Amino acid sequence: MVEVVTLGEAMLRNVDGAAGRLQSVGGAELNVAAALAQLGRKARWLSAVGGDDAGLRILDEASRVGVDTASVLILSEHSTGEYTVDMAAEKIEYQRAESAFANLSPTMFEPSLRQLIGSAQWLHLTGITPLLGDSARGLWSTTLAAAELDGIKISLDFNHRTALAEWDELWRIIEPHLRKIHLLTLSVSDLETINRRYRLLSGTPTVEEMVGAVRSRWLVTWVACTVKEPQSDGSQLRWSAVAGPQGVASTREAPTSQCPVEPLGGGDAWLAALLDGMLANMALEENLMRADRYAALAQSSPGDLATITKAQLDGDFLDATLERLRSAQTIAILRGTKPDLMVERAKELVDTGITALEITLDSTDALATLQRLRAELPPDILIGVGTVSKPLEQLPKANSHGAVFCLAADFPDGMIEVALQLQMVAMVGAASLSQVADAVAAGARAVKLFHAEKDWDEETLRKCQLNHPEITLVPVGGIGPEDRNRWESRGFTLLGMGEKLAGSDLK
Repeated sequence: MVEVVTLGEAMLRNVDGAAGRLQSVGGAELNVAAALAQLGRKARWLSAVGGDDAGLRILDEASRVGVDTASVLILSEHSTGEYTVDMAAEKIEYQRAESAFANLSPTMFEPSLRQLIGSAQWLHLTGITPLLGDSARGLWSTTLAAAELDGIKISLDFNHRTALAEWDELWRIIEPHLRKIHLLTLSVSDLETINRRYRLLSGTPTVEEMVGAVRSRWLVTWVACTVKEPQSDGSQLRWSAVAGPQGVASTREAPTSQCPVEPLGGGDAWLAALLDGMLANMALEENLMRADRYAALAQSSPGDLATITKAQLDGDFLDATLERLRSAQTIAILRGTKPDLMVERAKELVDTGITALEITLDSTDALATLQRLRAELPPDILIGVGTVSKPLEQLPKANSHGAVFCLAADFPDGMIEVALQLQMVAMVGAASLSQVADAVAAGARAVKLFHAEKDWDEETLRKCQLNHPEITLVPVGGIGPEDRNRWESRGFTLLGMGEKLAGSDLK
């Protein structure tokens, strides 16, 4: 049974950079549904896309991360919206006029809109939708009314976008509905504007005081705000406050430090984690700290859609990432001199079921290729870098482009320490039992056995397994798909495959 329903438009996001124009999937309401699905919740997304490649890509990626998209309509006569992010100017331009979603009406859904949301515990909406035109506003209002009639809790993220309308216009739309809302999320700027307009508090009130005042004025069950405070070293402190029936909870005194790679999507991830905690009846302050952490983790890799799982959030992050790699079973190793061919081959491998890819750093334009793959491949695909030789120089750049694991042929100085700081899984290389022991002593959780087919005989492999049962041992070198059964019979499930799987240098 569905637990949370979200309704809103998703689009293709364009970002221009050194690697050219990169496209990925984004949309506030879909972002929330995706994060909830990663946290193990049954999340349904209601929307419409065009019958174009962009719309089909959005549906595919949403489904891959676990979102229920069965009720998303494909309106072939319309296109899917897009938006362009100008990082330097910190602005967003939309190309969504007459998009499929802007032409979606409540009567198009089958079964009915009310039936599609009727079994949910929460409905999540944003202030974006009612500004997309008369049809979208009617859909938003109808969905809100249906949820109220059926006793479904309603979450509303005010989410004012200056490109769509003035703040006053959005407030005029939303203010009459506030007493229907159970969870209202506002920015610091929103709180300050409301406080000035209604003279709720005098002087210079704190965020905690303002969320409490808004809650009291409009009788909203919970009023929330997330705060990001820039630091002199380029990092941010993220904290949040929520006013609820038991008073105001805040994480101001225990903020989460972050160095975001991705500027967008953090608020959506935070909201999803907060809703997840509410569904679990988690204590509010504990819930806020967990939501802060989830938002920081979600912004640690490129792309709007969060792929941080519940195991990564609530357990040991690196162990959970390593478990995802073990589930992938194969790391496909791409090395080449022609980036376009590498990207093409990566997509072919993903189509065959590969879910973990390594880009070797000795390839031509390796980091640009990595950046392209992170943007063009589905968000659930794990991407890493190989042939690491200068960890302090290479790994931060690779991580900022989307790498979550790294491998080396040997044991470069500082690799485990740098990877740990970046929350990347490090697999240093070893060609003997003593080298494996050295890696384990230095804190390695996984070790690459290289060259697997040449340097490791049966007896030595067995000794290595007996000596280090807690370590993930990854044979790499000379292995192809036809060798899997032989290696699995020896007790190895995660294998690195290069030339025999991905091709020779992709020339």
